[in-house]
Amino acid sequence: LRGLPASGKSTWVAENNLENYTLSLDKIRLLISSPELTIYGKTCIDKSSTIAAWKILNELLEKRMELGEFTVVDGTASRNEIRDYVKLAKKYKY
Repeated sequence: LRGLPASGKSTWVAENNLENYTLSLDKIRLLISSPELTIYGKTCIDKSSTIAAWKILNELLEKRMELGEFTVVDGTASRNEIRDYVKLAKKYKY
C-alpha cells in the first residue's frame, strides 16, 4: 500500500482482514521503541527508529518473497522504496 500518513492504509488492511499478511512500518517502529508522549498529552510513534525499522521491514519482505508468500506492505512507500520492491519482485518473480 502506498499513501500519505493517516490516509487510511492501515484501516483498509484491518477492514479487509489482512493484518496477518501485512508488514507494517509503524508496528515495527513500535517494536523498536515505545510511543512518545507529545506536549498535548497524545502519543505518537518515535520517528528516530525509522531507519532501523525500514531495514527490518525489507529483511522480512525479502524472506516472505523468497518463500513465495502473499504480503502487503503498509508504509508511505516513496519512490526509493518502490524501486527496492520492484527489484525484489523481479528477483523472486512476483
